[in-house]
Amino acid sequence: MTYPALPNAAARDLFYKYKSEIFSEADLEAVTLQVEGWEFEKEKAVELCESLWDIVEQGERGKTGWGNQFERRAASIIHEILILPPRVAGDSSFWRWLTFAADGELAELVDWRYGEDAPGSAAEHYYGFDKIKRGMYGYLWLRANAVYDDTLEDSYELTRRGDVDVWQSHIIRVDFGSVPVLSRAFIRFIFPTEDEQALSREKYRKLAVELARRNAAISFELLDDHATLEFVRDVWEERRDWMSNSDTD
Repeated sequence: MTYPALPNAAARDLFYKYKSEIFSEADLEAVTLQVEGWEFEKEKAVELCESLWDIVEQGERGKTGWGNQFERRAASIIHEILILPPRVAGDSSFWRWLTFAADGELAELVDWRYGEDAPGSAAEHYYGFDKIKRGMYGYLWLRANAVYDDTLEDSYELTRRGDVDVWQSHIIRVDFGSVPVLSRAFIRFIFPTEDEQALSREKYRKLAVELARRNAAISFELLDDHATLEFVRDVWEERRDWMSNSDTD
């Protein structure tokens, strides 16, 4: 039982070839390592690629909000198709491999989302050359995983709420993003439905900072979803106690 992995140095060489338009699937296979511990079917990368490009074909690049709409749908697809155990999800070499899999078409999708027409035109971290949460595929998987709820009829319902800012800056990149019950409560409070936003960006940023501060002293894992949502609501109602007077309106 093994899964594919791509060391950073080898990925750098592939990235150069990709940017120079001389990349091939054979190049990836030649430097791919097989890590023991879990079986990954490489066909899943192809399935994922096809599903994500289907989203692209249904949208319109340049249209207001197109990037956010793509991420809303892509996150759940990545999470559902890959079905990763924590060990693999936390291995940056797997995410680098995935980025260059499917004959480079997943890397092309990174170009499409964050770059321009030229191969490799997005910032390097989106291709996996940094923390997992800064790579496009790692971030989107984490987005879905942070609020996944198998008690709902649609387990990915919460993944489709909110915009890029709230997910990248206030769920994935802060410590309470690793506490699902708090992540779900935060999203539910700020975005009651896919089309509603209860607090402005300025206000929910302040709330996120306060929740992150309290997360260090409270074991949210011991609370259920209802209790955590009530806690978040109470924190906001009591904002005059922790927010400057000029920001409480």
